[in-house]
Amino acid sequence: MKRTSLVAMLVLLACNMTAQSDASWQVPGMFTTGRYLYAAQKDGLYRLEQTMAAIPVQWELVAFAGVPISQAVIKGDSIIASTMLEGPDSLLLLSTDGGKSYIDYTPIDLWLQNRIDNALPLRPCYMTSSPVDANILVMSVHNSGVYQSTDFGKTWSLLPNIPPGTFVSFNPNDGRQLFSCYESMAMCGEIGMSIDGGVTWKRVLSQSAAFPKGIAFHLTDEKHMFAYGMGICATSIDQGYTWVNHQGHLSGELEGAVFSAAVYDNISSNTIYAVDSDGHDVTIYKSNDDGYSWTMIEEAHPENGVGTVGGLYLMNRILYVNTADGGILSFDLDENPDNSISLSTSGNPSVAYYDLCGRIVTHPTRGIYIKNGKKICF
Repeated sequence: MKRTSLVAMLVLLACNMTAQSDASWQVPGMFTTGRYLYAAQKDGLYRLEQTMAAIPVQWELVAFAGVPISQAVIKGDSIIASTMLEGPDSLLLLSTDGGKSYIDYTPIDLWLQNRIDNALPLRPCYMTSSPVDANILVMSVHNSGVYQSTDFGKTWSLLPNIPPGTFVSFNPNDGRQLFSCYESMAMCGEIGMSIDGGVTWKRVLSQSAAFPKGIAFHLTDEKHMFAYGMGICATSIDQGYTWVNHQGHLSGELEGAVFSAAVYDNISSNTIYAVDSDGHDVTIYKSNDDGYSWTMIEEAHPENGVGTVGGLYLMNRILYVNTADGGILSFDLDENPDNSISLSTSGNPSVAYYDLCGRIVTHPTRGIYIKNGKKICF
């Protein structure tokens, strides 16, 4: 089988953050607004214009320069982003000018009010917006809860009866249906579903010795979805009410694989792509039978590793893999050398100092600044 190379792009220098040794919570999100594909990175929010050109334009740093971003949602020129900072403040930022400047938007009192364990930090893990109303947001905060806003982040309320986890999202084909992935007890992973916008929840999947990391939704069929994670390789064809876990069918080189992200093909409705990573290497798999069986189609070994994988997106037959430490990886599905791409960014914004409004400061004086994703006090 002809194989093309997986092209790695380092869009930033490694942040010298003082985070805890367990960096699994650093999950850089990836999403699209139609015209642009966005990727959160350790030095800001990047975007790539979706064009039909054989060689796409370069990624550009467009928002929150110098700040390690985890997740983001966009409405016009307004952007709300969660960060990888240690907190408790500056975990949620708001920009009303496309990311040039921003303010601290962290509802710290609300999160602390619902804190589960006082010995553990608060960390926003996943955030997304409703497919029918951009003002409606949902966010899972580790060690606190799952929250909803109906006014684009001005106010938040705790959604009842659902534990916080690594993933919460609307079904993009049904604005009233929500899903959440979480761990209910030691090594027991579950998926919760709400069909009334988060008011009530129902457990639809429970698997011992497993942990679901997320759900990939079919592009056009609201009934079709795929859940992935440790011990989870499950498909639903009835809009999430029941699931069939195919994990037991994985054997050979796939035995022990843990998919970190997945996406449906936009041409073949039964085809799914998934990525597995051990923090150092990345392997891409393909299923042509709705997740029942898989074939490895490519692997990459970036010199400095990739950390966690936060997103997988298919655009113009190119798979983009967003990683915490390895930048953005790309893979040409058409295996056409003429369509090979080179991704790079001009300059190196991650070595600069920034004030708390995101502006570059050439000669910092007394005050608080951000450098390499870390707060610095002069």
